Amino acid sequence: EVVAIARHPVSLLQNECHVYLQQKDLLDQCNFRNIAFQAFSSLGSGDTNYASYASPTGTIPLRDEHIASLAAKYNKTPAQIMLRWGVQRGSSVVSKSITPERVIANFDIWDFELSDEDMKSFDKINVGWRHLLWGEVSHHPDYPFKDELPYGYQLEKCSNFAPGQGNID
Repeated sequence: EVVAIARHPVSLLQNECHVYLQQKDLLDQCNFRNIAFQAFSSLGSGDTNYASYASPTGTIPLRDEHIASLAAKYNKTPAQIMLRWGVQRGSSVVSKSITPERVIANFDIWDFELSDEDMKSFDKINVGWRHLLWGEVSHHPDYPFKDELPYGYQLEKCSNFAPGQGNID
């Protein structure tokens, strides 16, 4: 819809994307339309206060056994493995840290490359886990994640309006 009505060409799409939510179709659509894809929450940090529900694997990507084995193989951190995977598949990645050492480490992904076999191995952990459901806007008619909500998820009412916006009943 946005591409069809845009007055200016769409140049970037930023969306949640990590090893548990690989967004392959969306990435293909962006490549087809010549739109850069940027992975938001590229470390799948589901143990933050933004996580809406637990990962179906029982852990978050930063603690995933497969990622840990690749980190050991390449002598890198799990975060570096996931960021390298994102960049190597053709997207840009956004990571966040308030720890200076991690900020530096997150940038230290340019001195190695994951093998083709290791890149393909990420397919087995693509479980479709969206941890950022943005519940405060889930009642909007264009809310994009209705088909991805977990069974039994209760849509939320917006409780953080800007001053003067009122309330939704």
